[in-house]
Amino acid sequence: MTINVDAQTATLDQPVQTGLTLQGGETLQITAPPLAMWHTEGPDNSNAGGLGNPYGTSTASYRDPATGQKFNDGSLVGRIGNGPYFFVGTEYQSVVSGSGALVLVTWDNNYHNNFGTIPVTVTVTIPQVNCVPPTVIDYQWTTPFQLDQDALISPTLVVPLADVAVGTYNINLKAYKSTDPAVFSTASLTLTVQDVAFSVSVSGGMQ
Repeated sequence: MTINVDAQTATLDQPVQTGLTLQGGETLQITAPPLAMWHTEGPDNSNAGGLGNPYGTSTASYRDPATGQKFNDGSLVGRIGNGPYFFVGTEYQSVVSGSGALVLVTWDNNYHNNFGTIPVTVTVTIPQVNCVPPTVIDYQWTTPFQLDQDALISPTLVVPLADVAVGTYNINLKAYKSTDPAVFSTASLTLTVQDVAFSVSVSGGMQ
């Protein structure tokens, strides 16, 4: 998503609300065009890197008394929830450690003489489940059943989410007669996982 951050209205008191709520483990990337300029401190201008960077003029900085944090005037700065401010500049990427709403600020303490807008692109990448379960799962349980009757045994197979990835797997089942472990029935099922969060289907039956 792209957000226009205004040098006069994106203040410490009223930062730009991106509408994004981040969670720990997600990757946050923020970029701003290096040649896009805004003006702070009257005639002085800079890109999102703030005054004093290679594209800026003059140097000036401000220490926020509420947090004690200090950045050059005109710097693009971000904050997640109630965490510390962090310097964004023209390019920022990091794995989120906390959680909360993402806001953006033009760092300054005197906004009335600022002007200019910089388009800022924000990208959030959600971590993927990175695991490879076995292609064949062996599962055994005991249950009373009658071999001389036609019956379908429908066990509940619980597989931890951390052990599952999208794909198709073969499952070998063996049901023992509770009163005689030497008597058993077997089944070969196909497990299709379409989405680790929402959809799991199992087909097959006992023999």
